[in-house]
Amino acid sequence: CSTYRVQPPFQLSTPVRRPALQSVPTQVSGCNTASSIDGLVHKLVDKGASNFVQLVKAIRDPQQAKQLQKFRNLPRDDANARAVVLTGIAIASQADVHVARLIHCRALVLLADTLDRTKDGRQNVDPVEFKNILAQLELDQTKENLGWIQRMYSEGKSFRPLVSLYGGLLCFLAMVNNRRLYVRLKNDKLKEFQDAISHYRHLWDAGHNLLGILEGEDKKFTFESWDTKDMSEDSLQPLLRVL
Repeated sequence: CSTYRVQPPFQLSTPVRRPALQSVPTQVSGCNTASSIDGLVHKLVDKGASNFVQLVKAIRDPQQAKQLQKFRNLPRDDANARAVVLTGIAIASQADVHVARLIHCRALVLLADTLDRTKDGRQNVDPVEFKNILAQLELDQTKENLGWIQRMYSEGKSFRPLVSLYGGLLCFLAMVNNRRLYVRLKNDKLKEFQDAISHYRHLWDAGHNLLGILEGEDKKFTFESWDTKDMSEDSLQPLLRVL
């Protein structure tokens, strides 16, 4: 396949550092109780609209748009190139912390999807494929870097069940500090969580549209035509629709 190297400003020194925004496992007692599910939901939706407005404003920043342009210019059907370039941007990003987290989360999912497509019936990804990704990122194939890209792949896979019903949820996960509490939800607890968040479809739909904007779609939210400085959470809710 074609090689898409990460050019400046995405050129990285080696050995690569792990992205500073990668979350650290957090132990929480009672993680599998109903009240904890409620708590996880409230972390996402309390001030969800106002936080989302700030995230969109940060993504609209001209400097951030310039960083994303290389990714946006790639063909939408070239999944490998898109995963590699966005991973490079995620590592090198000096953006607003929540924008950087969103880019990182989206890169994780794209990278996992890309590597899984190489399995060709095998249970595991061929180690050669991890080396190919490092080569396209112009990173040395050291033990440290191979371990890092494998961790990226594993984390990306862990996101997929969580966002399987609402892809836009990814935008809101990028705004919390303890994402591993969410990706640990499995089976009945995951179903309970997804049932609970189904009441906030307006947020996840807004997130879905923001992912489209992140990838180059020409969309504008209603609130972008308003002065939202002193607006309450309730007033912002209906303005999350796209024009």
